[in-house]
Amino acid sequence: ADHQPPMATAFHLRIFQGVEGKERDSLIVVAKGLGMQTVICACVRLHCNPEHLVFLLNSSAHDEQYIVEHMLADGVRLLPTVVTNEFTPAERTVLYARGGVLCITPRLLVVDMLDGRVPIERVNGLLVDNAHEVTDTSNLAFIARLYRQKNRHGFLKAFTEDALMLVRGMGRCEKVLKLLHLRRLSLWPRFQGEVKAELDDDAHALEVMEYKLPLSLRAQTVQNALVECIDGCLTELRRMHKSLDLPSALGCREAGEGAAGELIEHALFKSFDTIVRMQLDAVWHQAGRKTKQLVSDLASLRKMLRLLCSYDCVMHYELMLALTASDLPRTSAQYKPLFLLMDASALALSAARERVYRYS
Repeated sequence: ADHQPPMATAFHLRIFQGVEGKERDSLIVVAKGLGMQTVICACVRLHCNPEHLVFLLNSSAHDEQYIVEHMLADGVRLLPTVVTNEFTPAERTVLYARGGVLCITPRLLVVDMLDGRVPIERVNGLLVDNAHEVTDTSNLAFIARLYRQKNRHGFLKAFTEDALMLVRGMGRCEKVLKLLHLRRLSLWPRFQGEVKAELDDDAHALEVMEYKLPLSLRAQTVQNALVECIDGCLTELRRMHKSLDLPSALGCREAGEGAAGELIEHALFKSFDTIVRMQLDAVWHQAGRKTKQLVSDLASLRKMLRLLCSYDCVMHYELMLALTASDLPRTSAQYKPLFLLMDASALALSAARERVYRYS
């Protein structure tokens, strides 16, 4: 029973059987919304005993809390321990000797591995969450290297829900596999046969209710002004770099009626600043200060626009002040956001201020 934990769906069980079987050391990529945390919880539950020592790395605080609560609800005796910098080195050494599953930050684990507090030879395995964040200079890659230098029998399972981050840049997925010393890649998209069949089953049919709430008049003003600033930055970038092929990179029309509006729409809902940066990679070392500032401005504008519907009016106004703080003494003139020269930026700040303060 411990080896076949209850699962919400059959494909969750298939993923779990794969990572505990022939795909023991692998990078598992699951589509967003398919419940990857269910699989991670099953892996954690399997190793919640004193005879094992397993580290769960790179999970968010929310996910760690969810896993602990899930184990508590399942009646697991040795619950996973969330190890923070509040634990002294001596206390962490005791935890390593006790065994079980430890949710620990990569920075703490690196220090303890280098200082010899972690018995690397008796570690049963590593569970790496959000594996798309692994880079050449990350602590996760260093941990994987230290782990494999002294431990060849333990497992290493990496999980991620962000498939898009693995296809950006040149050979990004291969780099992640290499840095984690993995050879297998397990993909579970929504169109995979088993997943699609179960999601289309009437027994799992979901009733989706959509509520559309209109923005207030001042919020609409902020939104329209920010969109106008993005349009201005795009126009300036395309004027400076004729080779910048934004329509094809975003999958919209090249020219004609409505093409400009479609380009803006794609810029709002895709990682547009990253796409622009990738388009300019070949000439980035030759790009001037203005080009780099415009790309940075696009990221700031998209952030303000995205969080307009998430933050309350006070938090959003503070965000706008922080991202447009060009009047501070420490801000050099050459690093001032260029979109502040547009009339629309003044309108956006004014409308955001009026959402917070009411003048009589």
